[in-house]
Amino acid sequence: MSKEFIEFTNDIIMKSNLEVTAGIANKYFEDYIVAGLGEKLFEFQEKAKALYEDWSKRAGSFLSIADFFKKDGPKLFKTWLSEVFPFKKKFLIIESDKHSAVDSQLSITYYFHEDETKAIKNSLFMNNLNNKTEKEAAIFLFTNAIKSISKYFSLLIGKEYKIFTNSLEAMQLEDELITIEFKGAGRVKQ
Repeated sequence: MSKEFIEFTNDIIMKSNLEVTAGIANKYFEDYIVAGLGEKLFEFQEKAKALYEDWSKRAGSFLSIADFFKKDGPKLFKTWLSEVFPFKKKFLIIESDKHSAVDSQLSITYYFHEDETKAIKNSLFMNNLNNKTEKEAAIFLFTNAIKSISKYFSLLIGKEYKIFTNSLEAMQLEDELITIEFKGAGRVKQ
């Protein structure tokens, strides 16, 4: 397990106490991104910009943005989750499809392994969150990391873009392995 995963888990759990009311989680994730990920965020934005500009030259505008996310969405999300955030690339499965010209469908699965689950458990213990489970914390960390990309997609395309959760499945095996499957939609708000 990476030192970055432990720091990410401790930082977000300590500051947020896994609170989800009134969009407060967005603030904690944005603070985490801005405070410690300047270079990684810049690199992500440069990669995303290059992909978007290449697509724009060949394909068009935000009016058909779902085509861009169908083609390059998996690559962008994999980079976001494994380079900006400390999720292991090899345990991510990402698919993107087009629902309409401006709506894309996402399926993102992550397999938390024993070392990551233990880091989450330790962070919950250190922050006296005995009423929360590792699975609840893993869901919070993973789904909010996914959704936090919305701001940067909005900056990229010049229109407000938001990711919504359609469904979420989480399974924990023997207190050590957690699998989360996020299904959602990305949408340009006009």
